[in-house]
Amino acid sequence: LSTQGAALDEVWAGIKGKNTHVILVTSPGTDPGKELSELAAQVVDRYKPLAMGSGQQDAALDLIRTAAREGGWVCLFNLHLVASWLPCL
Repeated sequence: LSTQGAALDEVWAGIKGKNTHVILVTSPGTDPGKELSELAAQVVDRYKPLAMGSGQQDAALDLIRTAAREGGWVCLFNLHLVASWLPCL
């Protein structure tokens, strides 16, 4: 874990070719969504962002299962809204 910020392209360079997960923990007022979307457009065919909230858990699981099966990235935003659901991941 790093407490220092890192550019997402640097993170990608460090994990490229590995089957791994990345968890971004952000501070209030920060949003890596645009940078992540731009990086995804360059390096993957499938990128699906999803803002979590009431009733989005099944949609999130479907996106994750599809990405695991077919490849691609899934970005779940606002996980603090569904903290009790996180063990399902």
